[in-house]
Formats: sequence, structure tokens, C-alpha cells
Amino acid sequence: MYNHVGLSPKLQAVLAGQSGDYALHQQQLEGDFSHPWIFLSCPTMKSSEPGMGPEGHHVLEIATVCCYEPFEHLCKSNAKAYKAKKREFYQQIMTSVRDLIPDVDKYARMKVYGTPTTSEFYLGQPQGNI
Repeated sequence: MYNHVGLSPKLQAVLAGQSGDYALHQQQLEGDFSHPWIFLSCPTMKSSEPGMGPEGHHVLEIATVCCYEPFEHLCKSNAKAYKAKKREFYQQIMTSVRDLIPDVDKYARMKVYGTPTTSEFYLGQPQGNI
């Protein structure tokens, strides 16, 4: 059903409501992101409102859950370690994305990633809550 847009069989099963339990919430809150639960959204497929994304392109939003405190600690105490942890976290998340959309990197034109502290600072979300 969804194969024509390049989605993996795993994501096709999720969309068809035939997947297992991928919400590994507790595991992630304990810091294990070996295969994290993710939420994908493509708002530009729902709206043609100007400014939603670059003309002729789509926006893919990726979200997950994680503990705020480790990022807060690093952000306040060691900027270099914070950036390294943020990069590592991004790579772990993208592993799950690539399981669902194998060629996502082929189409990505820009990548913006953050942590709970990023959301707290720029969006005013307490402890980065989504």
C-alpha cells in the first residue's frame, strides 16, 4: 500500500496497524537508545501554507522521549561534551529512522537537531517537553 513512496516493510506494518510494541519509553528514560521509539511527522504533506518548508521540498519532523537531566547537566557544565552527546543521540535516532525510511539521507537537504534543553531554550517548553 505504501511501497510506492519508498517506505520500508517495517514502517508499512506500523502504518497498517500490524506492528509490535515499539514504544520503548522506559528503556529510553533509562538512557538506552540502542533502538529508540520515534515519532515521524511530515507537516508539509498536510498543508500548503507558505513558510512550512522550502518551496518544492517537504519537512520531516522526528521526535522521541528522553531524560532532560543528562542534557541539562552537560549543557551547563561542558559545551564540548554536550555537543558530542547531542551528535551521538542524533545518530542513534537516525538509525531507527533509516530502519523505516532506508534512503532518507539521499533526500535530506538540511538537518536540524536538538535535545530537551534546545526545546526549552528556543521554544520555552519546560524541560523540553514535547
